[in-house]
Amino acid sequence: KGDCGLDSCADIELEKEEEEDTSSSSGEGRVAKYTSGSFIQTWPLSVLEMQVCSPDAVNEFTSAAINKILISKDRHCGPFGKVSCLLDDSCTLNLEKTHCSVKSKDLKVRISVDFNEPVPSETEARAKTFAMHGIRWWFCTHPYGAGAGDGA
Repeated sequence: KGDCGLDSCADIELEKEEEEDTSSSSGEGRVAKYTSGSFIQTWPLSVLEMQVCSPDAVNEFTSAAINKILISKDRHCGPFGKVSCLLDDSCTLNLEKTHCSVKSKDLKVRISVDFNEPVPSETEARAKTFAMHGIRWWFCTHPYGAGAGDGA
């Protein structure tokens, strides 16, 4: 399914649209272009050993606090210092689809982006959506974490 590290797994979902293939000599056929992607990181709640992104969570571990970090422009926490296309300005963060959730005893953090220009290959779209070393959302509001709201 996705790439797994010591404590979490990551996966990418892509959305595509089909367009007429104008490069075909016969003018027939369709070609897929990728328009958006999502980087999804999953942690088993048993690894975290605490309530996160739920009504029982407290302080920086509530869904509101985590979701605020996920849309923050901070370079240490959130997606802007990690997701390839956000680093090179070839996409925009989709605020409506970027969030945390808890499903089947797993915490899921979804970072969704819309590409500024359609991307012709799945490999390129995956590379643009990938977040190197995952997305950091914890200890971002403490004095010893990222600059408490820098760039937000």
